[in-house]
Amino acid sequence: MISAGSKRTAKRMILCSLVFLAVFYFVLTQIGLGLRVLFPGMSLYAGNDDVLITAIHQLMYSRLSGFFLISIIGACISTANSQLLLIGSSLSYDVLSKIGTRKMEEDRILWLTRLFVFLGGTASLIFSFNPPADTLSYGGDIWGVFSVFFFPLVYGALYFKRGTKAGAYAAFIAGAVSGAAFFYMPLDIHWAFPATICSTAAYVLVSLKGSRKKEEDA
Repeated sequence: MISAGSKRTAKRMILCSLVFLAVFYFVLTQIGLGLRVLFPGMSLYAGNDDVLITAIHQLMYSRLSGFFLISIIGACISTANSQLLLIGSSLSYDVLSKIGTRKMEEDRILWLTRLFVFLGGTASLIFSFNPPADTLSYGGDIWGVFSVFFFPLVYGALYFKRGTKAGAYAAFIAGAVSGAAFFYMPLDIHWAFPATICSTAAYVLVSLKGSRKKEEDA
């Protein structure tokens, strides 16, 4: 989004990404459900995280099995690489370089990026020593936190022109409170959905209230 040439390009990029991800994950879900139907006994020795790998490498073994297995491993490495780069660049360029009045030199930003990549990779390695029982649920909770806190801020900045700084703070606080409340509730849907709705509603309502007050004062 930062590298986009204009706001219109950024909006198109987000829409295309959403369409691609929706189609991609829908296809993966159908493949996983189909494998469960074809091999109903697989649930006895393969968890939710190992369905595709177990089916390709053991149940449907062929000359292409190694190719598909390497593709999955490559996707995992690519994802980890992009996440570490995101951690490093965000903390160094978007956070530390904006603190203070003096402009930070590029060499120092690059050094900080490498430092945060090292720290993020080390922390990930430590967490991997005791992995969660269900990686999919754990990943859903992690991305749920990002959705609750950053969905109204990112999309609101692009599509809601009347957004204010007070609305952003309200969305952050509402997301924290509602997320903590819904996380422990026995819901039929993921807790992040209602929490994201609450944070988005807080962003819109507080922003509208602030913009109306400015108009009345003017």
